Amino acid sequence: MIKNLAIKAESRDQFKANFVSELESARNCSHLLNEMVIQSNNNLKIDSETKRVVYRGTTDEDLQLMRELLTNCETIRFRLYRFSNQITENDNEELRQLIEISDMLMSTINSCKRYFILLDDPKLSQTTTTTDTYDNVLD
Repeated sequence: MIKNLAIKAESRDQFKANFVSELESARNCSHLLNEMVIQSNNNLKIDSETKRVVYRGTTDEDLQLMRELLTNCETIRFRLYRFSNQITENDNEELRQLIEISDMLMSTINSCKRYFILLDDPKLSQTTTTTDTYDNVLD
């Protein structure tokens, strides 16, 4: 019985370590992508008559990095959803952190997608599969 308690405690400690690591990864990825989207939006020049982007002011390398960060954010969001299944009702702080980070990720993901839509970026469709799959899981 003591051995079982020790195994459960070790398992819980491992869960907490993984959870904290994943939250930190989510914060970092979301923060970087959000900053890049804000900076890129500030660099845009839009024609007032056609409402089309005439100057993007962002390098192709930055756009590629933004696509990669978007994919990472979507993947992390899905992994956080998996953590939610393991959080017990007594873990209010973990649940609060999970909801907070998930909301932050979703806001960042949506901002980035709006930016790519504004650019009429055809590669956007390649980055939506993870989120679409995740949203279907919630339904």
